[in-house]
Amino acid sequence: MSARLEIVGVLAVGLAVGASAEPFLRVPKLPAQPVFAPDHRVAFEWLQASAFCGLRNALSANCGEEAAYVGNGFDASWWLGYDDRCLYAACFVRLPEAEGLDFIARTTAPNDINILQDDHLELQISFENPEEAAGKPFFKLMVNPNGALYAATIEALPGQDLLRDPSRILFAHTVTSEAHAPGRWWVARLGIPLDMLGVGHLDGREARLHLAYQTGFYYGSWGGVGWKGWNGMGRVVFDPAPPATLRLNGSFPRLLDRRGMLGLEAKGCYRTGAAESPMTVRLTARVEAGGATLYGKSVESKGVGGETFALAIQDAFTPRDSGNVLHVEAVALTGAGEETLLLRNTLPFDKSDPRLEEQTAEWKKEHRRTATAAVEYDYVYAPYTDQLDAWVNTRMNLALLQGAERARGEAMQAADELRVTVVNAAGETVARGSGRVADHHGHVVLAFEPPLAEGSYTVRYELWNAGQRVDTHERTLERRRFAWEKNRIGRERVVIPPWEPLRRSGRSLRMWGREYVIGDHGLPAAMVSQGRDVLGGAIRLQEKIGGRWATAAPGGAAAWRRWLGVGQPRIALIAGRCFPAEYAQFEMVKGACPPPVLTATDGYAAQVQADSELGGLPIRVAAELLYDGFYRVTLRLLPAQPTRVESLRLTIPLAQDAVLMRFSRQYNLAGTGAIPEGEGVLFESNAMPPVPGVHNSFVPIVFVGTHDRGLFWMAESDRGWAPDDQASLIQLVREEGQLELRFHLVGKPVTLDQPRAIEFALLATPSRPKPPGYRRALWTDGVYSHDTSGYRYYGAGVNGFQLYTDEDYEGLRKFFYERGGVSPLYPEGQTPETMKGRTYRVRTEAAINGGPLIVYGSTFGANAAMEEFPTFGSAWIQSAGLSRRARVDGTFRNRLNMGGTRQWTSDEQLTPVFTTMDDSFIDCHLWHMTRIADRCGINGTFYDNYQTYTTDRLPTVTDITGVAYRREDGALQPLANPLRRHEWTRRWATALWMMNRPPMQLMSNDPDNTYGPTWYVEGLVYHQSPVKDWIEQGMTLDRFAAFTASSSGMGLLATHIPPLLRDGRPTGVEERLVRLALAFALLHDLAPNLQRISGDGRSKLPEAIRRALLDDVEFAREGARWIRYWDNAEALALGDSRLIAGGYVHPEGKCGLLIVLNPTESPIAASLVAKTELLGRAVSEFIEADTGVAVATGATAALEVPRHGVRYLIVR
Repeated sequence: MSARLEIVGVLAVGLAVGASAEPFLRVPKLPAQPVFAPDHRVAFEWLQASAFCGLRNALSANCGEEAAYVGNGFDASWWLGYDDRCLYAACFVRLPEAEGLDFIARTTAPNDINILQDDHLELQISFENPEEAAGKPFFKLMVNPNGALYAATIEALPGQDLLRDPSRILFAHTVTSEAHAPGRWWVARLGIPLDMLGVGHLDGREARLHLAYQTGFYYGSWGGVGWKGWNGMGRVVFDPAPPATLRLNGSFPRLLDRRGMLGLEAKGCYRTGAAESPMTVRLTARVEAGGATLYGKSVESKGVGGETFALAIQDAFTPRDSGNVLHVEAVALTGAGEETLLLRNTLPFDKSDPRLEEQTAEWKKEHRRTATAAVEYDYVYAPYTDQLDAWVNTRMNLALLQGAERARGEAMQAADELRVTVVNAAGETVARGSGRVADHHGHVVLAFEPPLAEGSYTVRYELWNAGQRVDTHERTLERRRFAWEKNRIGRERVVIPPWEPLRRSGRSLRMWGREYVIGDHGLPAAMVSQGRDVLGGAIRLQEKIGGRWATAAPGGAAAWRRWLGVGQPRIALIAGRCFPAEYAQFEMVKGACPPPVLTATDGYAAQVQADSELGGLPIRVAAELLYDGFYRVTLRLLPAQPTRVESLRLTIPLAQDAVLMRFSRQYNLAGTGAIPEGEGVLFESNAMPPVPGVHNSFVPIVFVGTHDRGLFWMAESDRGWAPDDQASLIQLVREEGQLELRFHLVGKPVTLDQPRAIEFALLATPSRPKPPGYRRALWTDGVYSHDTSGYRYYGAGVNGFQLYTDEDYEGLRKFFYERGGVSPLYPEGQTPETMKGRTYRVRTEAAINGGPLIVYGSTFGANAAMEEFPTFGSAWIQSAGLSRRARVDGTFRNRLNMGGTRQWTSDEQLTPVFTTMDDSFIDCHLWHMTRIADRCGINGTFYDNYQTYTTDRLPTVTDITGVAYRREDGALQPLANPLRRHEWTRRWATALWMMNRPPMQLMSNDPDNTYGPTWYVEGLVYHQSPVKDWIEQGMTLDRFAAFTASSSGMGLLATHIPPLLRDGRPTGVEERLVRLALAFALLHDLAPNLQRISGDGRSKLPEAIRRALLDDVEFAREGARWIRYWDNAEALALGDSRLIAGGYVHPEGKCGLLIVLNPTESPIAASLVAKTELLGRAVSEFIEADTGVAVATGATAALEVPRHGVRYLIVR
């Protein structure tokens, strides 16, 4: 029975002009679990849910504009309900055109992060206050049109995500096309158990809900925010007894034609109301622009409990060209006038948008389909290994095919063999092979002997089923040779500043700040840094024999071998050349230096070789130690006959003063912080979040040490191990007081019948001295220039580093050094209206005045228009199909590069790509960047987006490029990149020094910053909340210390504290957040990026402290002392040991700046005594540094420090 419809009026009720309230939806409790059927039909239970459409493109907001409503097929209808078991969500998505388009989705496996590259839906929910949601756990679910699910609790622990079991989620979906719903469409239904959300019930709860649909350029979300934008996400109330439920355009996601037509259709049912006091549901729509109302209307329906209603607002209006906003609101009113909000949404839109039309056209090209059976053929060609890995994926949606195409598709999907032939331009076969197809996947690896000559080739595929050929396909392959291939750039045997050559005395090898003593079996017996050993004993290789652990014996067990000295390690120094020691003065402060006179040295590196034996298993260690302290080891197991090994481990005893640890597996802070107290297993690799594609708990980087020194262990994979994939491969343990790292090389009984090679590296930190002028460089404007664009804009394509002509190089040089870092974005007369007044702008004054210049550089980013891409592209992106791994970014169409020499017009120029950082990519990058350095005057790169693994961006598909290996079970295991990364940055630094350009590489979050004199500390330490301080977000002082322990005190902290908002506008930053972040930086001798830490200058505290440090304490002068908070007993006495105190002292002891931090959850009142040793004389007064107010006279101050509070004190 339907209720009555009444139109209330035009330009009337419900919404105040100018209002822009948060999105809202009242979610009802359902009377029964809804139906999960793989079709589009809406069962009764779903009709009891709430629904809405009206998503805004958050990607437009990333371009500095307000997230706008797109429409025209780019929207989705979301349905929501719940009961005592699950949160229910369904989504209806329709493609923009009636025919010829299809969704793009290649991911099929559960919890595969590559789903982010597909068209997909996202749902995430947080029950925290939006200002406090950042850093707290929340549930996230993604689904693609293949039915692949990704479920995780994000921030299950600070910095750590926990994958959840998608099979527990109720799920049904369909992708099809029917006459009554023109075009391709997709319906997904989800039932998420409440325990996955971390709650026992939903009745009466409020939450922030992120609902999004991603396809190409469009990331449509409720509220128009990205997945971290909690403040802009929709608010939901879970109501067990709502007065009514409402579905706004639940089956037709199109509220609005931006040219001027509304299409609101609301349906629902009354849950309450009686004949004598009916319930009213009111739907209101209003369009405004520039504060003026262009259209307004409300419609109402009255009814009683159990009745249904239908409301519609379908009118034309006249929008302005831009700046329009549609406000939609639905309320329920009782007979007594009590009002309950059901739904609210706000949709900014422009009448027309040429850029949007261009993006849509490109999107349609990507999503164009044919109505024929088709499987996916692809390949990776690796020029460096002269191999081709060609494969087929026979998965397809047979439900989309009919008749003969259906039968053909079934035969293709059942194929059992793939044959691949490569022919040259003359039609001659150069390679041929075949392979089995199983589980819808088959691949063939071809080796080219001799290597492919330059030219064009065709890769021909044949798919066979039971001896019958069922399909063929061809792809092109290009082979060009480039001057940079397998180059030796930066491989000169030269000891560069600030290091010094190795020195040997017996088994002792000395380098800057450290001494390694080589043990009998070639592994270090001691690693001394800054005068103290970071080891707690000799590193041991141990085998479990008969239940007991035995240690490798040098040279084998035979006494005669030891007597002859066979077991003695053999050490040989490697000769090279060395820079003058005084050249270290140029680091960070000079853009160029005089040509050096290099001197000969025998201490460029040292080679070590040693033999040992363990349980009858011969072992050989071959290692190389570079002048920087990087000890790279190849440990070979050399069975003379099949040898049974029960268990084998590498044991590294650690110094007893070690208090910090960092297990680094991926871009998070899991495994980072203080070493737990007590005995037993303190931390293990199974506690780390999983990495896509990695089959066990292997961790590539482990650091253990103190705030001042420590030990890195690094490796790229578990190749050569025989691990137990279910167990922890790496453990930090304490037994009888001895702290140890244990690497379980053989985790379960295995028979070794072939040699195995295991590679890893050891590095004692700090790995380098601080540049003499590092504090002045980091705290003073005008010392160096840094391009912070966030994208490479200087290349021949978007985010590219490729330049090829003299004109290109000269244009970029002029941009930096003659045009002051300013140039137009577009050629004259081609600037879009929305971009007028904008230019490229890089502050290059410091470089012009002789300082260093650092350009932006995404670590593994490149551009598809590179001349090298047709040859090397498939190796770099793991596919010969560019659209599989990257998308055209039409927002940059027709832009110029910074030098003004290239206009980005082609799809390839507009396609940034992410790569696997294989050896060929590194060689290519170094070749191009050294030419830019030489001809355009740069000193290094800002390495953004560093990842230890690249598998969260690119899948692992082959082992022929050197970024994965094939395990004994046939599975591919991806490699991490710490050893490649170390070598890459060393080569880049060496090349720059050899060009007389002192290197200044900014290393963003890289655990190993040996060759980056400045460590750019950002990303993982970003402030996510405008109201919660770091400690409240999980960034404790111990965690921060462990994260930055490898920085050698040369970091630049860019934490970016978000501003408070009022009416959607920034109104400054929370001062206590600034105080704490600044304290964390100073207590670790890191320089804060003052603009980012102070909210674009809204906090005056950082500038006040900067002036005190530079002008009063003169801490950038030689001789200034840094008081470490973990080693301050000689200078300070604290009345409460819970307080943290450190700071800086003037070179002549005239004064000092102290930072006193209370990291606890309650206020502390205690005394602070400044001993005579602090200044070298008696302290007479304490002054509040930020206010100038006197705190105390004499050497003792009575302090009150609030919870998480900081006092900044000048002492004289």
